[in-house]
Amino acid sequence: MLETLCGLPLAWDQCAHRLAEGALPVLRSQPLGPLLPILLQAADAKAHALVEAVADVICQQLPGASAGLRADATCALISSGLGQKSAPTTLRGLQQEASFPMFASAVAGLGERETEDPDLAACGQSLAERPGQLSTLPPAALLRLAVAATRSAAVAAGLRGALARAAAEGLQGWAVDDVCKLLLAAARPKVDAGGDGVEELFGSAARVMEPKLPGLSTSQLIKLALAVTRAPGRSGRPLLESVAGESCRRLAEVPIPQMLLLTQGLLPLGGDHQAFQRVLAFWADPEVLSISSGGKATSSLTADQLAKLMQMLAPVAPHHAACEALAQVLVGQADKLTAAGRASLEAAFPGGGGPDVRGRSALLRALGPGGGGARRSGSRGGGGRRAPKAEADRRAPRSRSRGRQGSRSRRRSRSRRRR
Repeated sequence: MLETLCGLPLAWDQCAHRLAEGALPVLRSQPLGPLLPILLQAADAKAHALVEAVADVICQQLPGASAGLRADATCALISSGLGQKSAPTTLRGLQQEASFPMFASAVAGLGERETEDPDLAACGQSLAERPGQLSTLPPAALLRLAVAATRSAAVAAGLRGALARAAAEGLQGWAVDDVCKLLLAAARPKVDAGGDGVEELFGSAARVMEPKLPGLSTSQLIKLALAVTRAPGRSGRPLLESVAGESCRRLAEVPIPQMLLLTQGLLPLGGDHQAFQRVLAFWADPEVLSISSGGKATSSLTADQLAKLMQMLAPVAPHHAACEALAQVLVGQADKLTAAGRASLEAAFPGGGGPDVRGRSALLRALGPGGGGARRSGSRGGGGRRAPKAEADRRAPRSRSRGRQGSRSRRRSRSRRRR
């Protein structure tokens, strides 16, 4: 009952204390074994008061428990965030006595809390040396370990490759959203280790996910594209190609804000790729960016979103009409840019360079001082920036002329006073 209750999306910061008080008599009547999943569920729900209550009851029963059950209980306590200071050393001593799932849960718990310790690295290596057992862990446990490897170098160093291979074996039974989370985690470890296993994982993901792509929602396709983008080397390319093809078949259905994320996900294909050319054509359409025919440009995207899009497209398609359309719209949105938006445009037009499209000069002028770094006029057919010395020489005669006019005025004033 309590284990099921902990799985509900309740406001645990408000009700955990009252539940812990009411459940204490029930908890004390339970044997040690059934208390462990309750503790793990309460920790996962972040029901801190209930975690403390269950942990107290577990600790009271530890002295009379068998060695194996005591080891599992200690792993559950470590997984829940208790005994943090000496936990890695304690856990390393339990690797032979604790059950594999409980031991793996404790390793994941320490990794989630960014623990860095040689004993934790040894525990991760211990898991990797038992690939048969590792592959039997449920998807939720493997995903938790993968996320832990993104936060702790100690966990990633010895476990990342074996973990990726274990997940690849059973990927067919994973939920789509969990596959996306797994690929994202596998592609950004705390340390670069186990690359062969990760490439095997992305290859398996391509085989498993390609037949499922037509049934995915647009949001799931975008998540998958963003996950595959981070794949090492070219291991994610086959799946990215398939995601791009399916995405392009439904471009008309994709909301414009989501198109920004899809564009980001498909960037590694390059500006010349057929699928990315369709994405560029989408952004070049005046109706998409809401460009009015009277020359006044507006957009349904925010100014910062437009600037971010320009930053994405400028390196891969600097001469495409999409960049020109963006430049025209951004001129009318320049006064709405935040510091983040200006930084995006400075990256798109470094030193006044960047895409040589009509409207660039107007955009850089609209940005004002500092717009695009050291600005150049540089639109098509435009000249470069005036050199500092030439600028000074141009201004000097004007300054001397003003000085002579001022001197003559002062002499006439003194002459009148004498008269």
